[in-house]
Amino acid sequence: MFGIRRMMGFGRGMRLRGGRRGRGRGRGGMRGKAGGMNGMNDLFAGPAGNLRIMGDLSVNCGGGEGAYTRFELRDVVENKAQECVDSITLPSSCQPGQEVHFVARDGKTMSVRAPAVIPPDFKMTVKYSLNVNSGGQGGMRRVHMVSCKFGYCLRVNQDGHVHGTKAPDEYCVFLLGQGVHTTIQNERTGRFLALSSRTVSSTANPGAAYSFKHKQLGHHMPENVKRTLRNNMSAPFPETKVSIADKKFFKKNGYLVIKNVVPQAVLENALRRINERVGTMVFPTDKKNAEEKSDGNGKFPPEIQRSEEVLGLFLKSKAWAIMNEIIGKGKFKLPGQAQVALRFPLPKEAKRELPPWRWHIDGMEGDNPNFFTMLMGVVLSAWPAPWVGNFTLFPGTHLTLNESINNVGKQTFCEAYKKSRLRMQVAPVQVIAEPGDIVICHPFLAHRAGPNHSCNIRYACFFRIRRHDKASTKDNFKDPFLEYDGLRGV
Repeated sequence: MFGIRRMMGFGRGMRLRGGRRGRGRGRGGMRGKAGGMNGMNDLFAGPAGNLRIMGDLSVNCGGGEGAYTRFELRDVVENKAQECVDSITLPSSCQPGQEVHFVARDGKTMSVRAPAVIPPDFKMTVKYSLNVNSGGQGGMRRVHMVSCKFGYCLRVNQDGHVHGTKAPDEYCVFLLGQGVHTTIQNERTGRFLALSSRTVSSTANPGAAYSFKHKQLGHHMPENVKRTLRNNMSAPFPETKVSIADKKFFKKNGYLVIKNVVPQAVLENALRRINERVGTMVFPTDKKNAEEKSDGNGKFPPEIQRSEEVLGLFLKSKAWAIMNEIIGKGKFKLPGQAQVALRFPLPKEAKRELPPWRWHIDGMEGDNPNFFTMLMGVVLSAWPAPWVGNFTLFPGTHLTLNESINNVGKQTFCEAYKKSRLRMQVAPVQVIAEPGDIVICHPFLAHRAGPNHSCNIRYACFFRIRRHDKASTKDNFKDPFLEYDGLRGV
């Protein structure tokens, strides 16, 4: 559990979670149920298509190159004790009972006691155990074959039935060859996979085994396949928790700043990818005033917004587990795109002001202010003080705006918003944060991008997290916390 401390921003206090930063000490990698966005996916082709495990756990060989047919091969390595008997030569000066050191077969130094009677040839037999890794034999690879679609493991029963399973056991270990064509043999039963058109069975006869064409696919895959793989991964930091005090703060104020969420390596990869593109971009200047001209939001193409590096800010950080804790584990869609938001420096003579009528909630221009469940901003540059382009919030307005929308209806409210924007009666908060921190916001919380009076570009990325059942709750404004399973009873 993170420690809690309060820091003053511009206006009211901000709630922050996190202790000492220590960025770079966390795990940077992403481990999925099956397959990963970084690693290779393996396909096994037959005459009528590729091997695949279906949702009902049946297996056939009639798929294309989508998520159903992609496997992650997870090497199965076991540590087994091996008894060793060796002969060593004792030192000529060795005395009975003296400790003697020798080098074992694994290269490590071990010790024994010399016998009570030293042999005339100074030879001594020693017995010891070594832990050795047991993998495939004879050039075969020993693996679990895990479906990238569902995370199911391929399995062959004792009776030879081929199917998928949710929990791997000894009947899920297979031996594969290293070449382009390979048989697939179940280690426990000794049976091989066999094919008749699309139908998959098993056989004890090696001569009847089918030799599959083994193909590996890397980063270049269709967007729908990437989306399916994302939605079947597991959070890389599942132990991350949100305290009751933080949940209460979020309910009252509509936002929460959480420290040290994104590992340093993930942060740097995203910044590098963004800056590579910044060097080739031209930002339009046809804006009404200097502050709007400084906004670099929304100009990045899909290949940046959907890039592995930018999506990694969510998928390879504690942000995922935090959403599990607040919205509910498995209750939301993993983001496939981020808003890359830059804020350029204003002229030196520009006024430092935050007009109370300059705010918005996302979706109001399109008369749909409730199209997502949580707004999450990832801080990519230092915001050590106000007026550096800080993400700016109006605490508590998620409750008042929710009530207003509920009273008059979202269409009437949005039309009134466009004609004459309400003056906020609460002091704005300019978020103080460091790279790697995140700020999460209720979708009805009034906010804006703060003016940047510093000499540096302000960097941030925003994700809009959406529940799977959003379509059934998008018009329900009675309970502003309806879509947050983790806030019930708080």
